Order: sequence, then structure tokens, then C-alpha cells
Amino acid sequence: MKNTMITVAATTVTIALLVSSMGIESLSYQTGSTSPVGSTSLTPLESAVWQVETGQCPGPDCPLGDGGNALGPLQIWRIAWTDVQRPGESYEDCKDLDYSVEIFRRYTARYATAKRLGHEPTNEDLARIWNGGPNGFKKTSTKIYWSKVNKEMTQND
Repeated sequence: MKNTMITVAATTVTIALLVSSMGIESLSYQTGSTSPVGSTSLTPLESAVWQVETGQCPGPDCPLGDGGNALGPLQIWRIAWTDVQRPGESYEDCKDLDYSVEIFRRYTARYATAKRLGHEPTNEDLARIWNGGPNGFKKTSTKIYWSKVNKEMTQND
């Protein structure tokens, strides 16, 4: 019985590692990521958004933004988090950088689609949606935010 338990435990660990590595490769392939953070890699856009939002504060002690309405390294509003949260997740999880990046990806994947935009989404579309909500890509007020993000992206080329 003891040998069987050890084999089962070893198999479970092997499977967990395999699933974990597959998930990271899949995520990296999907996002074209380049910059590692924790267990997540960031695209140049994500890195620039992080810089603009909090000066790349890694969390969990990033200051609250937007009059106390935004939380974590990517300054996530509760309403944006609610749009893409999954069962068992907490808004407080947004204080973690890796989780914040995951929320950014879910949110932009939901709202920055060719069907919604009428064209293939660009980095500008993603940044402006992140800043201004689902229709942020149409709002004049998000152009300044995009300018800041774009500046960060071009400085780090």
C-alpha cells in the first residue's frame, strides 16, 4: 500500500507539472509574451500599462487609484473585475500582479474583439478599452492614456 501511495503522489506531481507547463506555454503563445513576471510573462503592452498605472508597483501594497476605486498593480476597478471574475476569486486578489495581468487579459479578450470593433484589435484598442471600459476605444478621453502607454512601449523597444 505504501508503494502505491508514493507512485500515486509522484504521478500527481508529474501531471501537475505537465499541466502547469502546458498552461504557461499556451498563455505565452496566446499573448506573444516577452517579459517574465512571477509565473506570468508580459507583453510589451501589458508592461507599458503596468508602468503607466502604478510605475510597475509589484503589489500587494500598491496605492489605491482613481479616488480609491482602483486596486492593485494594474489599477482594477471592481466593475471591470466583476465582468470577468470566476467562482472562488476575490476582488482583493487584484493586489497580486499575476492575477491583475490575468484580469487584464480576460477583460480585453472579452471586449477587444474584431466583431465588436469592426476591425482586428490593436494595442491602442486594448489600452483604451482597459482605461475607458468596453467602449473606451471610442472615447476621446482615452486618447491621452493611449499616448502614455504608447510612449512607454516605444521607449522600451
